Amino acid sequence: MNFKIKFRRVDMTNERLNQRLAAYIRLKELYRIKGHQHLLYGAGSDLIDNEIHRLENELRLKEWQL
Repeated sequence: MNFKIKFRRVDMTNERLNQRLAAYIRLKELYRIKGHQHLLYGAGSDLIDNEIHRLENELRLKEWQL
């Protein structure tokens, strides 16, 4: 059997979520600026993109619940 464990950041504040989101976006931009575009392709980029989307969705949910 394959079990996936999901970690929910329920106790994270919106400010902390925004900080994490900004950090991932800066990381992508830094790779692009420094010429490490090869790091933007493949699994590494997918992980960063997935984390960005997950944080954006989590922020939307928290704002919607307010």
